[in-house]
Amino acid sequence: MERKVLLVDDDPDVLEMTADLLRRNGYAVVTAQNGAEALERLQRDEIPVVVTDLRMPGMSGEQLLDTILQRHPNVQVIILTGYGTIPSAVEAIKKGAADYLTKPLSPDQLLLSLERLFERLRLEEENRQLREMLARQAGDAVILGESKAIRQVLSLIDKVAPTDATVLLQGESGVGKELVAKAIHFRSKRRHKPFVKISCAAIPESLLEVELFGREKGAYTDATDAKPGRFELAHQGTMLLDEVGDLTPAMQAKLLRVLQEKEFERVGGTQTIRVDVRIIAATNKDLLAAVQKGEFREDLFYRLNVVPIYIPPLRERKEDIPILAEAFVARFCAEMEKPMMTIADDAMQVLLDYDWPGNVRELQNVLERAVILAEEPVIKARDLHFLFAQRQTGTNPTVFSLRHAEMEQILKVLKLTKGNKAEAARLLGITRDTLYRKLREYRLDPSQWKP
Repeated sequence: MERKVLLVDDDPDVLEMTADLLRRNGYAVVTAQNGAEALERLQRDEIPVVVTDLRMPGMSGEQLLDTILQRHPNVQVIILTGYGTIPSAVEAIKKGAADYLTKPLSPDQLLLSLERLFERLRLEEENRQLREMLARQAGDAVILGESKAIRQVLSLIDKVAPTDATVLLQGESGVGKELVAKAIHFRSKRRHKPFVKISCAAIPESLLEVELFGREKGAYTDATDAKPGRFELAHQGTMLLDEVGDLTPAMQAKLLRVLQEKEFERVGGTQTIRVDVRIIAATNKDLLAAVQKGEFREDLFYRLNVVPIYIPPLRERKEDIPILAEAFVARFCAEMEKPMMTIADDAMQVLLDYDWPGNVRELQNVLERAVILAEEPVIKARDLHFLFAQRQTGTNPTVFSLRHAEMEQILKVLKLTKGNKAEAARLLGITRDTLYRKLREYRLDPSQWKP
């Protein structure tokens, strides 16, 4: 924040002397000789602090304060007053002035008052930015759903979040393991500290060690400088070890040491570094089965499996789909600056009937695409046709039921005939009564295709 001050005084000599004092002490100074001029400057410039005399012809300092509090509530006002008007100054403080100083003005008092005021404003700004950042991040960690399965997950999150216990998140890809990890972090006492994520499967072992533990300058040919690892970056915060089941035996041993001893050395270094990091591990593999096969260290498994949380796939909690779908649509409409869209009954039925092998991540992607492609403020079944096509052309076409295929064919014909039910029934080779029954069953409205 710029240390900028607006000085208001009808005495030009006092104004010039005070402005010179503040400029010598690092303040940017703007001056005004009356209240009207001061308000004009505030309208044009962003000025956080006003220092004004109380007794001025025309608009008094009290009137100026009242107007500033009304028009510019974030601007701080310091009142200058003579001994005879101290009661008025006290009243100004009650109204909302930040401070008052008596005349003759002491330079040290003015500088001290401004220093304290700008320090308070700096801290308030930092706190505001921190709250906004945490709100954005915590907003990403909101878990939606009303199913029994999700309520159980939320209950476990509430119980484990205030502790420093290690958590093992298990579930299929796309179920929201990272979301659960963030929810735990932002409900914990570490929420103001870093949340650091690393995918153990996405990085080769030689690079993964450096990513986790850092390196010293000259550790290898290309190591031209020192680099801290993720554990150092996560100090006093939370580390999400995603896809932990893909760690090699050598990396499993090194991770075990950090969990046990809370210390490590950078690659190429000899200095032992101690860290305080809460570990959340995530995997889509059955780690216990991997232990039994000798593919995963038993001691590491028990270190990670202090509090296991299983996140069920979307197909096992379909009652959560409407809540998730509406939230995703609202989010994407806001991000794309599009008018708010709703989901028609026929489209919602498509979402409910689908098995979602890609889980919540796939639902999110499907609805993002639907928001982009939909030509009306209502997402309809026809806006989800790509979902059918991509599954029919994929490696597992049997994930689609005949019900889906039938509805897709009816949609195509209705679009072709521009909603003419008699013509659609003829092209489909069924009676009109059968078509009407299918329209009711699939909640389709032919009128949407009429010109």
